[in-house]
Formats: sequence, structure tokens, C-alpha cells
Amino acid sequence: MNLDDLKNFKVDFEAIKHITPQDIKNFINERQALVLSSVLVLIALIVMGVIINVRSAEYYKLSEQLKVLRSKEQPINDYEKVLKDMQAIYKLIPSALSENNMIPFVAETANKRGIQIDSFEPPQTIIRSFYRETKISFICGVTSFQNALLFIHDLESSKFLLKVDSVNISKVEASSETPSQGEKGINLSLSITSIELLNNDQKKSKKK
Repeated sequence: MNLDDLKNFKVDFEAIKHITPQDIKNFINERQALVLSSVLVLIALIVMGVIINVRSAEYYKLSEQLKVLRSKEQPINDYEKVLKDMQAIYKLIPSALSENNMIPFVAETANKRGIQIDSFEPPQTIIRSFYRETKISFICGVTSFQNALLFIHDLESSKFLLKVDSVNISKVEASSETPSQGEKGINLSLSITSIELLNNDQKKSKKK
């Protein structure tokens, strides 16, 4: 159809006035396939709109639930990160020396410096909130002041978590009654503490 056809197009209003319901029915019956297709397309569009609306609402709901789950998951991730950091720190801390191994270790270290252990007090163990302290006091005979200092240095720089709490060095006067004391030359009294970190998390799990 061109512009000339549009110009010559006229609406017959008189014919429209004489259209009856039967004419409309006949028109629809003649074009049932077209009408049915139009109705089906319209129904399909409505159904698709409803489905899209429902899916959008479900997607929004799931997105909100996912946000809530992520917010709850964050503290767990933070806790796991703290645990990993703590484990890394524990690996850097020197290992503990047990109560039964303290005396042999001190005796071996003293022997390397030519130091003789004359006596020691029984170990004393104290448990704190997150660590255990085992303290032992020794009295040693030392041939020189230098060896005494080297002995103390060996203890504090060992691979174990040890600390020297107190040191008392005194010179021994040689006498005819105690000639062996003259060979030692110096008395060394010291108190040593071994520290062992406690795993409180494991204790709590065992109690449960």
C-alpha cells in the first residue's frame, strides 16, 4: 500500500452500523486459528510474566539469605585465621623441657663447662592460666668465674624455653680441711625455671 492508496482509503461507517453479533461470530469462526493463536500468545505472555516475577522474588530472597549466611560465616573465618596465626606463633616458641628431663639437661650442660653439681632442690611446679612453670635450684662448684658465666649463657640460649631466675656467685676459701673446695674455687647457686605453654582449647574439649 502506497500513499495514494491511503488517500483513497475510506471508512464505511454505514456498513459498520449494520454489523450484527452474528456477523462477528461468523468472523471469529472463520478465523478461529488466528484468534486461538492470539489468545495462546497472550496467555503465554501472562504466564511468563508471573513466572519471571516469582523467580525474581525467589532470587531476591535467596540473595538476602546468602548475605545473612556470609555475615555469620565471617566470624568463623576470623576465628580460623586467629588459630592459624596462633599455631604459627607456637612453632616459633622454643619447646618445653619436662620436669624429668630438667636435671639431666642441666647436668649435661654443666659438664661441658667443667662444672660440678653439688646439690639441688626438688622441682616445684606451678600451673598458671595458660602455662606451667617448673622451678629447680642448684648449687654448683665452678673452677672459674668465666665458666660460670658461660654455663648461664648456655642455659638461657638453649633450644628449650628456660630462664635463669636468680644467680649467686661466691668465692670459696681454700682450707686444709676441705682441699676439694679449693679446686672448685667458686660456688654457684642458681634457680632455673622451665616454661610449658598449655593448650586450653584441648582441655575444654576434653571436659565436654
